[in-house]
Amino acid sequence: MKKYTVLLLFLFLPVVLPAQIEMVGTVSSKDMNDQIGEITSIYSTPKDYIVILDRENNRIFWVDQDGQIVKKIGKKGNGNGEFSSPEDIFVDNKGNIYVADTGNDRIQVFNQKASFLFKFGESGNDNGELNDPRGLFVSDRGYIYVADTGNDRIQVFNRDGVYVSKFGTSGDLQGEFDEPTAITIDKRGNMYVCDRGNNRIQIFDRDGILFNYFGREGDEPGQFDDIKDIFYNEKDDRIYVLDKGQNGIHIFQKNGSFYASFGTEGEAEGEFDSPDSLMISAEGHVYIADTGNNRIQIFSF
Repeated sequence: MKKYTVLLLFLFLPVVLPAQIEMVGTVSSKDMNDQIGEITSIYSTPKDYIVILDRENNRIFWVDQDGQIVKKIGKKGNGNGEFSSPEDIFVDNKGNIYVADTGNDRIQVFNQKASFLFKFGESGNDNGELNDPRGLFVSDRGYIYVADTGNDRIQVFNRDGVYVSKFGTSGDLQGEFDEPTAITIDKRGNMYVCDRGNNRIQIFDRDGILFNYFGREGDEPGQFDDIKDIFYNEKDDRIYVLDKGQNGIHIFQKNGSFYASFGTEGEAEGEFDSPDSLMISAEGHVYIADTGNNRIQIFSF
């Protein structure tokens, strides 16, 4: 991994960033360019590996901080350990790996050694059934939250993949969704849903009751143009939203007030080309899947 000590400012003009962003490093390699087709989701593991979901090749890769591939699994198909256009990946506090196997309308779960454990979900719109699932979050208590994108709702499952509850329906009113793609949960149990089609973030309590929302379409500070992913940063108690259309990240206070943005279109360090995924490590490092540039960039305040 390339390391940088200089502090850089990355802006969506005319936003004035109120804090400096440190470029921690860039993860890229010939290995990645030769084997990885389309980075759609990433997750940093406690062992300092980055797990990469490759939608184009229907595979999961493990890479080190220098971008060297150390392991890979998966291929096109609908059997155990096979995928169809997977969209999201999540690693829980035990090292288990959850994959939104989007084209197969299911979730697959693997242990930290990448051995298949179980799967749940099938095509449909009844309780426990899925339609084009694109986002995942697993709580410390083991509950699995799925952005059931095609059904415009969030479904909750227990640690064994058994249906527990759901909230949301199609529409643009408060509490309704248009293509929800991601969910994150803060330390109080509040749930933040990336309501992509409505260009907003909706906030629900632990019981799925809406109590706030923020964002709308536009190019002013705190406005959105095709939001794709969201993550809560426990280190600074803020919400980070990946805006694919604006090639960067928006940062909000947990109450939805705008704080800062960074990133712009390009190939240089701190620039992005159609970024697809965001995750924040326990250390507070912000990992961005810079999909169009086939690399991962890492930042911190």
